[in-house]
Amino acid sequence: MALSHAERDLRDQVRQSASVLTSLGVARHRPGVREEIAATLRARPQSLWPAGMPGQALRVLQHADEVEAILAAAFLDEPGGALSASAASARREALRPIETAVRVARRAAVAEAVRVLAASPLV
Repeated sequence: MALSHAERDLRDQVRQSASVLTSLGVARHRPGVREEIAATLRARPQSLWPAGMPGQALRVLQHADEVEAILAAAFLDEPGGALSASAASARREALRPIETAVRVARRAAVAEAVRVLAASPLV
């Protein structure tokens, strides 16, 4: 998949899932969630990317990390404000496409980086 398409799909999946969660009434604010997300991102090992790494690939990888941290926070709060087992299930189903979009975006970013770096002359 082209990197620009994967990046757009990731953004679209986040928006679509947020809309579904809101319509289900299970998208609720939880005190301290921003701090949890920031802590998750800080705890990730720092990636050492090679010189010449394409900017768009780096941006997509960073966005994928952020979305994954948000998902982790969402799943910590099971059932996430859902009022019933069916609502909790619907919530999980609404988040599943985002997990897939994160994986696809990462693969596309790495593939693009490999393509660009392999074409670069060695210094």
